[in-house]
This record gives sequence, C-alpha cells and structure tokens, in this order.
Amino acid sequence: MRRAIGVGLGDAAGHARMVTAKPEVVLLICIVGIYSVSAKPVDIFIMAVFGVLGYFLRKFDYDVAPLLLSLVLGDRLEVSLRRALVISNGDYGVFLRDAVSQIFVATVVLLGVLQLAAWRAGYRKRSLPDDS
Repeated sequence: MRRAIGVGLGDAAGHARMVTAKPEVVLLICIVGIYSVSAKPVDIFIMAVFGVLGYFLRKFDYDVAPLLLSLVLGDRLEVSLRRALVISNGDYGVFLRDAVSQIFVATVVLLGVLQLAAWRAGYRKRSLPDDS
C-alpha cells in the first residue's frame, strides 16, 4: 500500500485544497535541496538522522512544540542565566528576591509536583475518538 503526503494549498478564492505527493518525491526534493546548499554529503546524513528522530517522536506521540521551543529559546536562556549569575557574583538567591519571581518559581514547582503526582497515580492522556 502506497501512502501520499497531503499539503494544503489555497486557491485564488481562498478555498483550501489538498495536493498529494509521493514520499519518494518529497525525499528526493529534500536531498537535492540540502545537497545544493553546501554540496556536503554529511548534510544528507544529518537530515536522515533528524528524519529518523522525527519518525520515532511521531510514533511514540511526543509533542514537537516544546522540543522546538526549547531549541529556539535554549541558547538565549543560557546566556541570560550566565549574565544574571555573573552580575550577582554567583548568587542564585537573585532569582528569588522579587515577589514576581517567587510566584513564578512557586508555580513551576507546584506544576512539577502535580505532574509527578499524576504520573504516580497512573493518569494517562486520553485520546479523542476518531470521527472518520
């Protein structure tokens, strides 16, 4: 059984329609596009590794949004943390001096404790019924 990948496109009237493409064609376009940028075969290998990673993330129902958010904001967070620690001479108490930061830290700790309690109680996310 062959599968097709659907891509939503809009026409001039604003109506969406689905255009299907074969996965082999999409893979070929990705390989040609990546190789044409820098002509390094290692880039194709990196694409394959991230493709396999994406496959397993989708197979085991991982949410991709937090992963992408951490990749985008991780560097900025690290730089800001280092800057704050340099300014405060390595004192972590600087993060708890304001009332707003205390409320934020308490909220994060509370959410972590609630999540841990839910995991221990055996709570699982229910899937919605398929209306197909």
